[in-house]
Amino acid sequence: MPNSSVNKINVFLTVICGILFGRVLIGFLPLAVTNIFFILAIPFVCAFFLLMVTSIRSMLIVLLFLRALLDPLLNVTKLNIFGEDIGIGGAINFFIIILAVILISRNPKRFLHNSFYKYWIVFLFICGISVIYSPVPGRAARTFLNLASYMSMAIFPFFIVNSLEDKKFWLKILLFASFLPVGFANLNLLQGGASYIDIGTRIKGTFTHPNILAFYLVLTVVMAFYVLKSGLFTLTRAKKNLLCIYIVNLLILLLATKTRNAWIACWVTFFTYGLLKEKKYLVFSVILPFLLLLHPGTMRRIQDLFTGLSVKAGVEVNSLAWRVELWKSSLPLIKKKFIYGHGLASFKVLSRDFFIVQFWERKNVPSHNSYLELLFETGVVGLVSYVMVFLYITRRFFSRIGKVFTDLSAGYALIFAYVVSYMIICLADNMLYYLAFNWYFWFFIGLMLRGMNFDDEKKDIRNNSVV
Repeated sequence: MPNSSVNKINVFLTVICGILFGRVLIGFLPLAVTNIFFILAIPFVCAFFLLMVTSIRSMLIVLLFLRALLDPLLNVTKLNIFGEDIGIGGAINFFIIILAVILISRNPKRFLHNSFYKYWIVFLFICGISVIYSPVPGRAARTFLNLASYMSMAIFPFFIVNSLEDKKFWLKILLFASFLPVGFANLNLLQGGASYIDIGTRIKGTFTHPNILAFYLVLTVVMAFYVLKSGLFTLTRAKKNLLCIYIVNLLILLLATKTRNAWIACWVTFFTYGLLKEKKYLVFSVILPFLLLLHPGTMRRIQDLFTGLSVKAGVEVNSLAWRVELWKSSLPLIKKKFIYGHGLASFKVLSRDFFIVQFWERKNVPSHNSYLELLFETGVVGLVSYVMVFLYITRRFFSRIGKVFTDLSAGYALIFAYVVSYMIICLADNMLYYLAFNWYFWFFIGLMLRGMNFDDEKKDIRNNSVV
């Protein structure tokens, strides 16, 4: 496990990275002077970099506690560089990827012998190639680096977790790190949220969009429920009650985001978990939606799906019908380059050429479907490689459900159900672009996969009892 000592590899890589970062910073200094927030953020980035060099563990703790809070601050540091809005967040992404490279260089066998990362590397390789022929290479390179940062976050647990206690420690860090974002979301709710023309009042907390907060809340619900069900922690009745109250709070906030895809993700998670493990949650999943329909705001969001279904000029359509029309409009271009696609990040910029519905006119719009977007941009080879990453994950968790004792089996069933829900919501949302959420998601998935190696350290006392 990486410790706080500064070894020769750290020093060498620090010097190289410092020189590169300094050279880039000097190059962009004329632009930087136009944004005072960018200048003010530089010392904090340097401090973050030094923390990464001296203590990887401390850096990750700081990152997990702060990243969900930083989007509003990072956005004001953005500069227009080569036609793209890039800020201090880009530097943090760069450091995360560099850190992953450092960890791999220390112990390449741990990386190369892991099938999970082999699937990730194939996917990133295809995406990297697609950057070359993208009509927007700058945006494509930025998207590629975001995807590489997701894999980097998933890598970290495989190098910092070496025992069951390590797994429990980082799971607690993830859960404790959620308190501040959830606290701000509660404050946002008490303040009345923000008004949206098409939906009404919604909350977004410290994130840039209500959808991102919603998916983060679902992840936090899963983590809290995992702590309750996995049996890894010794919980008093008071702690269990507090966790249950916290989950209820998270669900209330989730409703306030008015993000239907996140509602579906949460529902699918508990429905699938009920099918696999505890039937009472299956019953709960069937009954609860009908109870929620009694709430006027929730009822209105559901009714919206059944109004405005026909797509006609000048007639407003609901978001589902709009999405379907967008997807249908993209099919002719998909067929033209079915194997390798049009290049990473090309869907949005090319959508103005094939998608015109009512008041949208000719406008760049995201795909709202991660699978279709990858098919459009990286072709069938890119789509298949992405799906293979998730098939590997689900296969690993599903295979362990029946091979361990009750508590951990329930934990595996829950993670399997959650990953399935993530795969489903990729059908109707821009999941690839929710960077802050994805960092937490992939770190959590990496932690759960790595933790499989140590879960057997927890003995089933009941199996040792004498009857």
